[in-house]
Amino acid sequence: MKLLAIDTATEACSAALWIDRQIYQRFTEQPKGHGGLILKMMEGLLNDAQINLENLDALTFGRGPGAFTGVRIATAIAQAIGFGTNLPVIPVSNLAALAQCGYRKYGLLRAIAALDARMGEVYVGAYEIRNDLANLVIAEQVVSPSKFTLPDNNIWNGIGRGWKTYREQLETSLSEVIFTVHPNDLCEAQDLLPLALDAIKSINVASPKNALPVYLRNQVTAR
Repeated sequence: MKLLAIDTATEACSAALWIDRQIYQRFTEQPKGHGGLILKMMEGLLNDAQINLENLDALTFGRGPGAFTGVRIATAIAQAIGFGTNLPVIPVSNLAALAQCGYRKYGLLRAIAALDARMGEVYVGAYEIRNDLANLVIAEQVVSPSKFTLPDNNIWNGIGRGWKTYREQLETSLSEVIFTVHPNDLCEAQDLLPLALDAIKSINVASPKNALPVYLRNQVTAR
């Protein structure tokens, strides 16, 4: 299996390549210029592996939520590649990827993934790890950090830059159920891979025209 992952939905820009269980990634954090940067990352990974886009089995991308421009960039590139190569395309939630990151890096089994949505709000979702995969247990939403609540009293962990910006409000709202907080992590393309591979096994893939972004908020602004 050869699978390429790209993500430009946050301050981070990254691409990752899965080749027969080996993972290769390029990652950087910078505020702008993701469009040109992600193309160079993709080209570099493919050159290092000595393969072309046509040699891939599928493509996955971070479909949001996240910065409007960044989500749009990854979506457009994924659609273009899908149309040009007839590859299956797998959109993956950036919040799910953050929860997957928390499991990979810190062993978090319950994670509240949060990204800064601006305008005093966060993109947030709650995930549990089952069979090594992040599973959504509370619907992704855009909400004021002081109004996000959980339906149970299980112990949870926070991850993502939404916790960095709105940590005080989130901890006040969720103080009795939060164990650890990891506020500096951003989405990484490598964390899209296990979720995309599971989707492929479940035949849950999209045609390029149906590989769509998810913004969560109807009112979006360029960032």
